[in-house]
Amino acid sequence: MKKLIVLFFITIVCWGCSDVDDERVPLTSVRIEVTLAQQQNKSYWANVPATFVTFLKPNVPYGFPYTISATTGYGGVLQVCGFDNQLFAFDLSCPYEHNPNIRIEISETDLNAFCRECGSTYDVFYGSGAPINGPSATNGYSLRKYNITYIPTTGSYMIIN
Repeated sequence: MKKLIVLFFITIVCWGCSDVDDERVPLTSVRIEVTLAQQQNKSYWANVPATFVTFLKPNVPYGFPYTISATTGYGGVLQVCGFDNQLFAFDLSCPYEHNPNIRIEISETDLNAFCRECGSTYDVFYGSGAPINGPSATNGYSLRKYNITYIPTTGSYMIIN
């Protein structure tokens, strides 16, 4: 019986382990509401596969009407419409650099996110935020992912953590 309990405990501990650390970027408040009308503006909302929008309060995207309660995370927010038409959101801060001013960008050639500073690349359009190569892949540092919630009563989307 003791062997069974020990085996069960080891299984639970190993099951909870992960090779990817998505908590390197500090958990910082995120609250961005995109109304139904704003979703029609491709500068404010990515709703076509392989498109993206970046949010960084107070002026990115230009002209976006941030509310007083809006917050954009540690380094800003990247909202993408994945290859399968699903919506995803990530913090813009490179987890390897661990600095809110060093942000990832999207490569127009291979559609991966990358950091100009360390050279790490990340999957975003399949929704994982996992590192593909570079020092983040070596260390297992993934992008911090945020939730996107649809509010059916208003037709709005809310990016939150």
